[in-house]
Amino acid sequence: MAACFEKEMYPGEIPEYFICPISMEIMQDPVTTPNGVSYERRCLENHLQRNGEIDPLTRKQLTVDMLRPNKSLCAAIEDYLKKNVWALEY
Repeated sequence: MAACFEKEMYPGEIPEYFICPISMEIMQDPVTTPNGVSYERRCLENHLQRNGEIDPLTRKQLTVDMLRPNKSLCAAIEDYLKKNVWALEY
């Protein structure tokens, strides 16, 4: 019975690429850096303000102007959350 309860509470895993590497939360406004990594815009901009214009992964120069909205990832996340309401509590 416990297994059934757990399955109802946690019906699946959230795709890893929906998760911001900085906040470890589902992204709402994903942006992509020149090296192709996506982050939550707010988290990455905060990182750049606190730590200087340094990419958190490559340690190369990274400015806000270099960030590009990841519209396809944003659409995929929105679609996933509509179908998996439980994930909103993640």
